[in-house]
Amino acid sequence: MRENRHILTPFEGVGPYRFGATPAACAETQGPPARAWESRPMKQQYEQRGAAELAYGVDGLVKVTYGEGAQLLAAGVDVFGDPAAVDKLRAADPSATEEKQYLNLPALGLCLGGFGKRKLKEGRLAIAYAPSQRVMISFLGKV
Repeated sequence: MRENRHILTPFEGVGPYRFGATPAACAETQGPPARAWESRPMKQQYEQRGAAELAYGVDGLVKVTYGEGAQLLAAGVDVFGDPAAVDKLRAADPSATEEKQYLNLPALGLCLGGFGKRKLKEGRLAIAYAPSQRVMISFLGKV
């Protein structure tokens, strides 16, 4: 069974999560996370909230990652549920670029991992990202 639908609004947020929000602001509106941890050396804070993994940097919330089973809508497309999602999203973002396992859709603020022929060990992922992450996301698959 899928969780509530989360709709991506490019570079603003996804579902109830707004880019730039602090962990405290998110907790105020969404309650405590199921799990929270910090990553070193990047000193990012992470939270697990249902099917979403939230990543916070110095600018607040910068990325929301979803895995299989999530119902994420981007440009009106069910990212995990629609078998033609990749083709539809490419049509919605002609500036899309593909590197190894990742498809970056920069106009949508979305990066898909493991949707093509080359798979990820984590399965398929969808990463919604803040404008501050555009350059970092563009390097996925190049390293």
